[in-house]
Amino acid sequence: MRSAARVSYSGSSVQPEEYWYELPAAYASDLALNGNPWLAALLPLAASLGEPIEWELPVDRPLVEGAREILRVWHSWYGNTAVVPLRGPVVEVPPRALADRAAAFLSCGVDSFFTALDHGNGEARDERGSIDEFLFVEGFDLGLAETEVCERRRRFIEEAAAELNTPLVVVRTNLLETLWGKRVNWDLWGHGAALASVALALEGRYRQVLIPASNMYLHLVPWGSHPLTDALFSSWSVRVRDDGAAHDRADEVRAIATSAIALRHLRVCYQLACQGRNCGHCAKCLLTMLMLDTMVGLSSCPTFPSSLDLAQVRALEVQTSWDRRHLRRLRDHATPADRQDVVKTIDRLLRNPTLPRRLFRAARRIARQALAERMAGLRAAAAQGRPRV
Repeated sequence: MRSAARVSYSGSSVQPEEYWYELPAAYASDLALNGNPWLAALLPLAASLGEPIEWELPVDRPLVEGAREILRVWHSWYGNTAVVPLRGPVVEVPPRALADRAAAFLSCGVDSFFTALDHGNGEARDERGSIDEFLFVEGFDLGLAETEVCERRRRFIEEAAAELNTPLVVVRTNLLETLWGKRVNWDLWGHGAALASVALALEGRYRQVLIPASNMYLHLVPWGSHPLTDALFSSWSVRVRDDGAAHDRADEVRAIATSAIALRHLRVCYQLACQGRNCGHCAKCLLTMLMLDTMVGLSSCPTFPSSLDLAQVRALEVQTSWDRRHLRRLRDHATPADRQDVVKTIDRLLRNPTLPRRLFRAARRIARQALAERMAGLRAAAAQGRPRV
């Protein structure tokens, strides 16, 4: 079953495109028949293009108001996204009947396994309810054209969901193959909206959908999925919420290490994740391995190499505030554990040897701009016959 929208652009030479979601026909009766999923999906693109969004199918009032606030948040954070007008029919009254299921996205990464386990037999089950189904989206991290790779990846996810004794709903989308994929920054303001749009597309099935948190309350940073913005994608029918932000990445690693299922299926690497293991050499793998080695030991996780070369870790250039924040928290765990090798490795990474180069490039840009302004002033003076100074 395919749910599709025809999208046209007012300020672009790109021809109208069809955006779609596909899912098994058994869920056809649960598909949204309004504009909610499309407003959520297209909000990052409109902010990137600076174009208003105009829709024909009605959109719920809470989502319209939330979308306006999200645009302000993104603009406040980044400065290069626009606060655009939102126009179209609005549903002012909530429906009488609501679904009662809860779902969470499952990718077999650290964050998603933590949410799955915490709501399975952890504290979150009593506090915020259990998870009735998992959602997995094809088309976000792997291209749809890679059919064989996507199929293997889907089987891994299905095996993990089956071992967790929770049904899995697989959704496919071409979102990243449209203009959206070319103009939206997936990391900074795209992926939370994309996940929320999938939840809203199935609002006839779910009352609550959890997005596993990649942020944490202690050190919140601007990001595409964030406790502040994720919840603003909620509609009359579906509550979208960020889950797990009270815990840092090291605590999540320690928690999922108690689950043989999680360790057997843990995958963070997109390079070789579909071959059944993580590559063990990319930055994402090496930083995850550093956490595993510090918290529980690498031998406990068969999807990673059994040993870690700290020299490889020290050779990384950690430039994002995201990774630096997780490293500082990991250092807090490594010190009382007497892992001085890890402490020294983290200290080396946090020195940021690329900073002097960035400062030099910034100074060079400023000097060039000043020279250009000076030359423009001289040309203007010469044109008016004034003496050059």
